[in-house]
Amino acid sequence: MHLYYPGSLTECKRAETTIRESEDRLRFVLETCHTGAWDLDLIDYTAFWSPEHDLIFGYLEMLPQWIYETFLDHVISEDRLDMDTKFCHAIETRVDWNFECRIRRIDDEIRWILAVGRHRDGSSGRLSRMAGIVQDITGRKRAEEVVRQSEEKFRVLFTRMTEGSALRELVYDASGDPVGYRSLLSIRHLSTFSA
Repeated sequence: MHLYYPGSLTECKRAETTIRESEDRLRFVLETCHTGAWDLDLIDYTAFWSPEHDLIFGYLEMLPQWIYETFLDHVISEDRLDMDTKFCHAIETRVDWNFECRIRRIDDEIRWILAVGRHRDGSSGRLSRMAGIVQDITGRKRAEEVVRQSEEKFRVLFTRMTEGSALRELVYDASGDPVGYRSLLSIRHLSTFSA
């Protein structure tokens, strides 16, 4: 005997539409933010991943399979042991797996990534999955390096100064002729300060 509820087919279609729309919104957000999503099975180390995930690693088309070792193969050798150690620690202690590291993309370009992973319990309540995101942060890392180099340059300049320094602006009269200077900033060298 089969029971039929008049609204059940409609409700099923409505639920499918809601799920599809939700997936479309998530896909839009991930693509717009250039963020890859992943979900790793902690039993067999296979994964679900988004198309943007593979783009970050340099693949123009999604790979047929992505496992934890595929990720480690992309991590540059100097960072690989640290990444694997952090992963094992996250699994053993059930803490989030958050890290930055360098990868070698399939086109041999070295890039920086940021990844964040969080544990998810399976239906039995047993730890069985870790899901997260990955972003290419190479632009940010390059900007940080430019700032670091600039700070170093001015630190060296300042520590080598034997006197002080001043920033002055030339002052002009109404006819445009220079008539003097106005001090904007004056810095005395550290050795001129008394303790």
